[in-house]
Amino acid sequence: MLVVSAGQSEAPIPLSPGVPMSPQNLGDQRNVLVVTACEKCSRSSPRLWSKANYSAPDGHYVHVAAPGGVPMLGWVSAQGVGAFNGTSQAAAFAAGVVAEMMGRWPDSYGSVEYAKKRIQTTSWPIYQGNGTSDYKRVATGIIDPNLALLDPSKTWIKTRRNGSQSCYVPFLVTWSASAEAAERRCRFLPRVSRASCG
Repeated sequence: MLVVSAGQSEAPIPLSPGVPMSPQNLGDQRNVLVVTACEKCSRSSPRLWSKANYSAPDGHYVHVAAPGGVPMLGWVSAQGVGAFNGTSQAAAFAAGVVAEMMGRWPDSYGSVEYAKKRIQTTSWPIYQGNGTSDYKRVATGIIDPNLALLDPSKTWIKTRRNGSQSCYVPFLVTWSASAEAAERRCRFLPRVSRASCG
């Protein structure tokens, strides 16, 4: 898996395989995840960083967004930590989530292509109508580490939102499965499976 920052400039450009910027132009490859930065990384009012490169209109070559549109702490030398913004910080965040996914569930991620799909399908979507055209600039949305790190061999349902915590519980896909039944099951799950249940 190659996690790549989309790059940025005062005049950001749309990325595609034809753009002479490697590895940013490899978003069509199965093992490459191209990451842009978000300024506001919330579900309710997401906003991508205005200086970040983005997907060309004819394809989804920038896959996800992660924090990086505002200064983020990171290593600036072998002994120093500083705060900078940029798609490099966003890519580092994404790489950390992917590494934890693959380390936590190695049997499920024998294929890096599956890890790439999983981090995209568990991301928060950016919807049309939030006052920007950001939904056109990224293939899926903003990385959700809590959801991405759940066991990928199970199907999960979100059963409640209590303040800032959500509860995801595994369930069998049947027509009789209900949110109330899943809520009751949440209390009996092992601690490792209830990381986001509070």
